[in-house]
Amino acid sequence: MSSQPRKKRLLNISKNHILNTTPKAGIKKIDISVGILSYRSAKLCDIKNRTVYITTWVLKHIYDRHFEIYDIVVKNLYLIISSPDTIYWNKKHRRGQYLFYKSINNVSILLVLEEMKKKCFIVTVFNTNERYLSKLEIVNQEGQRTPHRTVK
Repeated sequence: MSSQPRKKRLLNISKNHILNTTPKAGIKKIDISVGILSYRSAKLCDIKNRTVYITTWVLKHIYDRHFEIYDIVVKNLYLIISSPDTIYWNKKHRRGQYLFYKSINNVSILLVLEEMKKKCFIVTVFNTNERYLSKLEIVNQEGQRTPHRTVK
């Protein structure tokens, strides 16, 4: 499935299950395929299954907690997944191993990706800033850690 049918399905599910719901309203859980990791990203992160999923529960969380970026995120998930500006290691003791960073329309977006049961899931997405990014380490070519401040 190419990015356009995935995007259309995601927008339809968002419209039918997420938009205009009350905070913390119960919704049906649906796994949605939203994109494919690039070969480079999959190799850097040592991820075998390149298909990325998001659940309606995570969409609802983003809608409730990060409403200001919800539309940008839903319309650009495939772009964040397929061509992140930078991939960071997540902080220890946080859910999700990898943080995919993308600047879209001057909004800095960080997508948290976790590999579970041989599938990749988005566990949350939020807006960020340079101060937060400066505390993270970048996944480098060898899958090792490089401090953010040393990379230009």
